[in-house]
Amino acid sequence: VQSVRAVEQCKKLGKVSTKVESKVVFSRDSEKVAGELEDLARNEAALMRGDTIVPISEINDGRRSFGVYQCFPAKTQ
Repeated sequence: VQSVRAVEQCKKLGKVSTKVESKVVFSRDSEKVAGELEDLARNEAALMRGDTIVPISEINDGRRSFGVYQCFPAKTQ
């Protein structure tokens, strides 16, 4: 996960929104929820051929949005 400044020279591909359960019977650990949201965003970014994500919203009710960027040149085979 990068900051907005770190991706100034990157190509913006779009955004993804992720969601996990933040409460089961009680509130879940906020760091664990944040980590799961980032993992889901990385997976979605890879499908878009993105290599970098930046959070663009706060975590609210188990949801968070991320900007998806391509910062490294695509590898050709």
